[in-house]
Amino acid sequence: MPINKCYILLTFSLALVVLVMLASFQEALFGLDPDDINYKIFYENVSKSISFELILSRFEPGYTLYAYFMANAVGASYEEFVLVSAILSISIKLYCFAKLKRPVIVAALYLFSLFFMLELVQVRFALSLSFALLGVELWRRSQTTASIIFLFLAASVHYSVVIFIAFSVLPHIFLQALNRKHILIFLTSMIGLLAIIRDGSFVVDYVSSYNPLIRTYLLNQGGGDLNPINAQSLLFSLLIILGLFKWNNMTIFARRYYLFSLFSLSLYFVFLNSPVIASRVIEASTIAQIYWVTQGLGRSRAGVEIILLTFFSLFRFLDLLIFTELFI
Repeated sequence: MPINKCYILLTFSLALVVLVMLASFQEALFGLDPDDINYKIFYENVSKSISFELILSRFEPGYTLYAYFMANAVGASYEEFVLVSAILSISIKLYCFAKLKRPVIVAALYLFSLFFMLELVQVRFALSLSFALLGVELWRRSQTTASIIFLFLAASVHYSVVIFIAFSVLPHIFLQALNRKHILIFLTSMIGLLAIIRDGSFVVDYVSSYNPLIRTYLLNQGGGDLNPINAQSLLFSLLIILGLFKWNNMTIFARRYYLFSLFSLSLYFVFLNSPVIASRVIEASTIAQIYWVTQGLGRSRAGVEIILLTFFSLFRFLDLLIFTELFI
């Protein structure tokens, strides 16, 4: 085995052990987050009984059935359930990252920007994102059947990845035909949409009347609206502008995630008055930013963007540790 592959394998193996330990023993290391308390209560309820109403009420059906299987068929405690979930989520992501260019950089950016928020708090979204990334990787390798299975599984665990999936499977011929003029039209349309909507609350209210999960999010979001002019939104906007000038040099793979980054950043501004939803949107945008910046441009062309993402990731990490409000 070549030395560079041995290095990557060893690095990722050690990372898997450390990250799984962090995710699995978060209660002992960091205490319980309110989300984790909800997951624990839900798991205990599922272990007692399951009903059609339970499948449709609190969490998505895929996650509910997975919890029910672990609790009853396997007989796992909640701590064992968390351990298995962490192994699944983190190992799948590291496997997908290892298939990309600059795998260590991709993994490091994810570690500092998203790991502590997703794997330790938003475990359902983290697991769903892992399945989605694996489905996308299989799609790239033309393993269509397996890809569809994992993409469907991802959507059944957390509905919010559906838009991420949609952009991930955009037709090659469509992306190849797009030029900078089309992107400017798309960007103008998004700005126009923001000017018309300005407030996404009516959309949230409408959807929440059909989906109790969104209603639960709204009731527990607290804290008021987000600040639209923050370090995160400004940095992502700058990356979008830089990417626009480099569109012609982007790979088809990168174009998918650049478009998703542009779309999700627009949604972020629409849903600022619904912090939980806005946060989920920007988190999905973060992985897309990492993908298009690290995979879509040549080594020399991507330098500035990688530096900006590194800056963002490190400050996001510090933001979580010292509980400042720099990014919100």
